[in-house]
Amino acid sequence: MAPEGGDPLVETETWAVGIAATAVPIVALVALGYRGQREHRAALLGVATGAAFGLNSSLIAGVGASVAHGAGLLTTWQTYGVAVLGPLSFFLLQSALHAGNLVASQPGFTLTNPLVSVAWGLSVFGEQARGGWFLLGTTAGAVLIGVGTVVLARSKMLNPDAPHRTPRR
Repeated sequence: MAPEGGDPLVETETWAVGIAATAVPIVALVALGYRGQREHRAALLGVATGAAFGLNSSLIAGVGASVAHGAGLLTTWQTYGVAVLGPLSFFLLQSALHAGNLVASQPGFTLTNPLVSVAWGLSVFGEQARGGWFLLGTTAGAVLIGVGTVVLARSKMLNPDAPHRTPRR
């Protein structure tokens, strides 16, 4: 199957369901994060941050589609959604980074952002992904990105206070 682009010009009810399906887990992750300890909090806030950025990118797509179809930039509700969610997302990012080590927060926001964006494209905007062997390659690539993100996040260079081991000769 060949991929097909979707259309962010969807019904208001579809937007509402998509936003609720994204916002409820974000709120739950934030609530759980603030109950947890340092690294646990950073990890949960990191995932919430990635989801918020993914939702924000969907709103930006909605702005672009509305403007492309003749709406004014300041007359589409998604513009105001971006104006509210954008700064909230950055506040959440700063909270995640402040909550604990980068090793705990970075994989969450790095991996969740594209996952939420792809989920929105497929489920809300009606995009069609390529199937067959391409799906296998896409899955392998996503796994490699995930592994690479975790490996980089655990780098000793990110934690200068960690004890360094000298390699044996």
